[in-house]
Amino acid sequence: MARSLPDLRCWVPFVLWVTALMIYMSLVWVQSYVVLGIKNQYLFVLGNIATQLAFVAIREIFGAMPLEWFMGDQHMDLSMLWNLGYSAMCSTMSDWIFPGIPTDAAGLTSTAGIIGMNFAMGWYQFREAKDLSSILVNFLNSICDVVSGWAFLWIFIYNAFGPNQHVIYIISDFTTRQKLDAITMILINFSINTMKLAMMFRAAGSKYDSEMKTALKVFGLTAMRRWYWLVMWLLVSTCCACGACMVMMHDGMDFSFTFKQWYGTWPFVSSHHHAK
Repeated sequence: MARSLPDLRCWVPFVLWVTALMIYMSLVWVQSYVVLGIKNQYLFVLGNIATQLAFVAIREIFGAMPLEWFMGDQHMDLSMLWNLGYSAMCSTMSDWIFPGIPTDAAGLTSTAGIIGMNFAMGWYQFREAKDLSSILVNFLNSICDVVSGWAFLWIFIYNAFGPNQHVIYIISDFTTRQKLDAITMILINFSINTMKLAMMFRAAGSKYDSEMKTALKVFGLTAMRRWYWLVMWLLVSTCCACGACMVMMHDGMDFSFTFKQWYGTWPFVSSHHHAK
């Protein structure tokens, strides 16, 4: 029993990752099928911004869990990579807010509000972070906004114009104009996040003392040398899961809850079909 507890602590972060994925997908469903249908312009704007705020709140809740509760019991630094996974998931899923938003006044206000809020919150957290752990988490969040935003941009383009466009939820009903509008919004969001990260790196030079800068460099070098493949596959798997797999009709992710893509397959075979 004593030996199984460390094993359980190392397994729990993955369970939390799947739990977070389910919560984020539920938010995407609400935003895509409820918020985008709101007729009142003020509620429409508030609904879109509130969805993004919910994404960030979930990321903060998962990231605030004490690392020593789980994998940190075995390896504190390596356990921080799970925070990277939670952050990458939030960054990727957040980009699903932009597809479908119209380019009218309410839509553009929603987009500006989402991007502006992300920038303001990220910069505020950067300014307020004091200890090494919170500083690292803040940088990881901003790095994920850039890396995941870039990855999602290309995944979305392939989904929107590739051979699978007719089996991708949300995208399958889009016109070419809607696809191009979504790409533009995603690209603007990526550009602003890149600018924010560059500003953070520039400000870090004067904000932190030599001891803190050395600790940050050590962690960065360790992540990109010893844990290179762990970091790469964590980002790749998260971006692919959130950017494509979770919204493919033929992958079992039926947002409509009608199982239309599953007709004729077990266990959704009708009795009439069975009789044949």
